[in-house]
Amino acid sequence: MIVTTEDAASAGVSPTVEAALSGLTMPLQNVIETQRVIRRLHPDPVDDAVLQRVLELATKAPNGGNEQKAAFVIVKDASVRAELARLNRSGFPIMSLYYRRRLGTDAAWARTWKAIEWQRDHF
Repeated sequence: MIVTTEDAASAGVSPTVEAALSGLTMPLQNVIETQRVIRRLHPDPVDDAVLQRVLELATKAPNGGNEQKAAFVIVKDASVRAELARLNRSGFPIMSLYYRRRLGTDAAWARTWKAIEWQRDHF
């Protein structure tokens, strides 16, 4: 049985609800020292309890000017997600023209761009 989010990640599966919720209690120092960018996600549904807790934490996160202007939309319907993905991909050619200049001169940006392309293809 997978008991931690790290075990789940190394096994290539989603953690249990309990493991996901327990991971949200990590001390701030651990978060700062160990957090990495996540660009590839599992397609598994996320439990409502986990979503609720993540959104509660997200609304309390620091932001520019402490203006708290964040808005979140949870989309569980596959057909709605598919339409959003289509709309997202439709704007990609224009965005790629804008950013293409940086790809040849900035290796870090080139890695980021590959992740953006992955998201485009797997939204």
